[in-house]
Amino acid sequence: MIMNRSRFFTCCTRFTALAVTGLIANAGAVMAQQASDDQTGQAIEEIVKVEAQLQHRFDGPPSATGSRTEIFELKRQVSFADLDLRKAADVAALKKRIEVTAKESCEELARINPMPAWNSADIQRCARKAVASANDGLEAALLVAAVE
Repeated sequence: MIMNRSRFFTCCTRFTALAVTGLIANAGAVMAQQASDDQTGQAIEEIVKVEAQLQHRFDGPPSATGSRTEIFELKRQVSFADLDLRKAADVAALKKRIEVTAKESCEELARINPMPAWNSADIQRCARKAVASANDGLEAALLVAAVE
């Protein structure tokens, strides 16, 4: 199939316009993430992300797609905007918030996706992994607080 030149250039122009629009949109998102504190000039993100995940493995041979595991996932954010992470009591409060959010998220996943009969061991395992998923964010927040 032969495409005439004007149609080819029209397609290329549209593609280029979409690509540039995507770059501008991404740049805006990056600039929004780089909102900084007036005093320190450091980026501020006063949340820690918690990712809860339950997996269900199917018995029997693999399906035609090869996938025999279904994953249920829930992502939540825990704010520490009201805490001073230079204080041990506030650090403990943030850790408790993360643990509670992780447990509640796993319980909600089990409730809204009751396909297998999730047991307490599944929920506890999910909660431990969800707390671990928040560790990088927690450590980063503690480092920023130590520098302030």
